This record gives sequence, C-alpha cells and structure tokens, in this order.
Amino acid sequence: MAEVEQQAGAADEIGGVEATIRECIDITARGSHPIDWETYYTRRFFGWVLLGQKRYSEAEPQLVQGYEGMKQVKNESSVRGEVRQVEILERLVQLYVVLDKPEDERKWRQEIEVVKATALEKNRESIRAIVDWMPGTTFVEAVT
Repeated sequence: MAEVEQQAGAADEIGGVEATIRECIDITARGSHPIDWETYYTRRFFGWVLLGQKRYSEAEPQLVQGYEGMKQVKNESSVRGEVRQVEILERLVQLYVVLDKPEDERKWRQEIEVVKATALEKNRESIRAIVDWMPGTTFVEAVT
C-alpha cells in the first residue's frame, strides 16, 4: 500500500491506481486477518483520494470506516496510531464543512480533541520534549 501511495501523488493523479487501491482493500479484507490496521489504513487513504476528487458520497464511508476500524484495532504504536486518527478526523471535518453538515462537523471536531487529549496524557513527556525543542511544532508534527 505504501508503494501505491507514493505512486499516486496528488489526488488528481490517482485515477490510474484506483483499481489497485480497491484491490488492496479487497485483499486485506479477506486475508488471514481481515480486521487489521492495514485494512483500515487503506480505507483511510482511499477516502482521502476520493475526497480530493470531490467524490464526497464515496469518500464518506471510506473515511468513517477507516477511522472506526483504526480506533478499534490500534496495531501501530500508540502515538503513531493516534496521529493517523487525528489525520483522518481532520479529513472528516473537511468533508462535513464542504457538505455543510455542522452537526457532523462538530461531532468529529470533538473527537479530534478526545484523541489529542488521550495521546497527550499517554505521551506527555515525549511530546513536551519535542515541542520544547522545536517551538511552534504542532501536535501532529510532534508525534510523527
């Protein structure tokens, strides 16, 4: 999947690899561990691509399923997993701003704050050291 992401580049260049992304989702979903991080990570990426192409109705379920699955599985290290969760939540907020759905936008903004607070509490010392060392560093930058 990482190779597909690198080859894809910008969302407007993704057309040629869309079939590959769909195949990755199918393969991971029916693999020996169909409910794993890669399945949801791939859905997240596909949702971003569709969002970038303004295919909102297709992007929404990919983003939501990607986030919910990543939240359940958390196979990556906690900080990295939480960063990925914040990234996908930010895309969901972006989607609901475009769709003019303020209730959904508010719901996902609140979820961002919950994930950030959880990550901060669990990793306070590491994050503080990074932010102190690099003033102006954002949460996502500090934990990646």
